[in-house]
Amino acid sequence: MEPGERTALITLQEKTLSRGVSGAPVETWSTLVANVWARRMAIDPIRADYGEKFISHQVIAQPQSTWEIGYRADMDPLLVDVASERRLVYMNRPYNIVAGDTIGAQEGIELICTSNGVTPV
Repeated sequence: MEPGERTALITLQEKTLSRGVSGAPVETWSTLVANVWARRMAIDPIRADYGEKFISHQVIAQPQSTWEIGYRADMDPLLVDVASERRLVYMNRPYNIVAGDTIGAQEGIELICTSNGVTPV
C-alpha cells in the first residue's frame, strides 16, 4: 500500500461505556484520532457474503467494505479488540468494524467494516 493511494479522510472512534441515571450501561463513541488517511477497497467478491443481521423478525444484508490505513498500535487487532472497541467514520457515516488484520510487518492495517447507513454521527 502506497501512501498516495490513501485518498479518504476518516475518523477513528473508540467506545466508552458508562452508567446512565438508571444504572444501565450507556454506550458512547469518542474520537480516538481524526483525519486519518485511508484507502477504501472495492468489495472483494469472495468476501462479499454480506454480513446478515436479524432485525425485527427480518434478516437484512449489511454490505461489507474493506479499508486500509497505515499501521497504528492503537488499531492493531493483535493488541486491541478493534471489532468491539473501535469504529470508523467516513463522510459522517459510521462503519462498524467486524474484523481487522495487520498488513505485512506493521506496514498497515486492514479493517473489514459494515455500515448500517442509519446513524448519523
